[in-house]
Amino acid sequence: LKNISYTTTKPSTKRNINSDLPPGFIIQDLMIYTMSHTLTYSDTVLAFSESKTALKSAIFILAADEAPMFAKISCCWIIFGVFRGSDTIKNTSFSRQAAESIQSTMMKHQSSPHLLTIGFAALSAAGVGITYVTSLVDMIFGLKSKFPEEKSLLREACRFLSNCCESKQDVDYVLSAGGLDLATLLLNDEEKSHGREAVHLVYKFVLFAGAEILSLERYHAILNVRDLAKDNVLLAAEMVYCLTKSVTSGSDTFDNNLKGRSRSIVLLKRNDSKGILYPVAETFMFFDFVVDVAEAFANNRNFMKCACLAIRHIALTARRAKLQLEVERPISVVQKALTNLKGLHAPIDAIWAMLGMHHEKLGPEIARDLISSMINCIEGSMGTNGHQFLESVVHASFAVLSFIFSESKIGKKRKELHKLETVEKVVELVLSIFFSCLDKHGNFPSIFKHGFQLLQILCNDHNYCSIIIKHGGIVAVIDAMMTNAEDVTIQRSGCIILQSLSEIGNVSRMNVVEADGVDLLLDIMTTPDSDIRVIEEAMRTILSLSLGVESRLVVEQEGGMAVISEAMREFSR
Repeated sequence: LKNISYTTTKPSTKRNINSDLPPGFIIQDLMIYTMSHTLTYSDTVLAFSESKTALKSAIFILAADEAPMFAKISCCWIIFGVFRGSDTIKNTSFSRQAAESIQSTMMKHQSSPHLLTIGFAALSAAGVGITYVTSLVDMIFGLKSKFPEEKSLLREACRFLSNCCESKQDVDYVLSAGGLDLATLLLNDEEKSHGREAVHLVYKFVLFAGAEILSLERYHAILNVRDLAKDNVLLAAEMVYCLTKSVTSGSDTFDNNLKGRSRSIVLLKRNDSKGILYPVAETFMFFDFVVDVAEAFANNRNFMKCACLAIRHIALTARRAKLQLEVERPISVVQKALTNLKGLHAPIDAIWAMLGMHHEKLGPEIARDLISSMINCIEGSMGTNGHQFLESVVHASFAVLSFIFSESKIGKKRKELHKLETVEKVVELVLSIFFSCLDKHGNFPSIFKHGFQLLQILCNDHNYCSIIIKHGGIVAVIDAMMTNAEDVTIQRSGCIILQSLSEIGNVSRMNVVEADGVDLLLDIMTTPDSDIRVIEEAMRTILSLSLGVESRLVVEQEGGMAVISEAMREFSR
């Protein structure tokens, strides 16, 4: 390669070459072809010095006007092979020199789709930025009309643009030149494999420019190649990211003012200023796709975060639009992720969102399995036995348990569904978490909010109330209320819980009194900034305590009558 010279003068050589060979010499063409073939179709990796020699020679030949097209194409292959086999050479000036040489050659031979295809592949392998190849970017968007059937060329051009898009400025430039149209063309092609590079490019667009670029046509085009992602986790992640960005859980997701449309084709509206609309069919297709890839890559931690976030968004959007989704299988898939990928709260959030969907198949079996999974999640996240304390996992698990134990669609016959030993295990965990936060880990209002919500639901059953009292629930609730004196939600829920527990009998009323419950309730009523809803529940709890002789005496001794009288005068004004 060092001695190759495409000139009218025969180069020097130690061998006696047949004088009938034309300028350029067939033997030299064969040498170039052999090297390009070896680098491209084998695992051959050149040493750094050899890589420099090969690049220098290839750049020289590309610059020679007398070099035949065959040689130039082979040199593009050589550059592709060198950069593909070594990351070290990419960080040298040869990367820029090779890019400029290829760009110059491609601009001179725009009528050769073969050279253009290999040229784009070589540029992608070289990893150069868009700064060095702006003229090529402008040229690309004429290729759609010039070579509409050359899908390999368009695919490599798409790969090249994707590699170039490393900032919002790059993306804006490519978008303004028609990059999204090129990607959409490949996504809609009958040969689905070409859509792989188009997805990578669209991902870069959405990442830097936002989901506003995805019209209905392009949203559907991405779904058109969804089968490609079932064996490619990177592609699956990029598709899920792009599509999730176009489906939000905002309140403005359902358009009630659509005229002339039947209920069966109601549209979901993305919550943005442009009001872009998406049909229900596409949303359901997206949901099925996410569940499929989540099942395929259930052991990939990073991907499952993305997939569970997408499932949560779709479920919340569908709930607000009053649409039904088939959630039995999705819940099973996400639940499996809980078992395999400990410490993730995204699957729990997804389960919580799906539990709100109305579906006839949601039954006691699913509820029991989920309770078991939530118990395992809490046990692995409560900061004991060497485990890290994970606040987000704990409060998300409390939220799911609250839904399951409530009078919900999951189980109408609650007593048949939840055995006392199961409830006792849940209560014991909740209160253990409370005491751990108060004594060790610190105050986490989200944990107390969701934990109080769960206890409040359990207090609807007197059997469950006895379990809560048995495990120190009264002390835990009062201490948490004192720690979060300014949190209205915690204060109100705490009062309701204390009221329910005090109604069990005189013993439970005295338990509240002995835990300084009366002082807490009276402080709530005398604090100037107390919320009226909290004061109302505090009054109800004092009323319950007043039904017992001993507890009523304590209320009187602590000045309860005076506080109540003052409150009555204040509210009458």
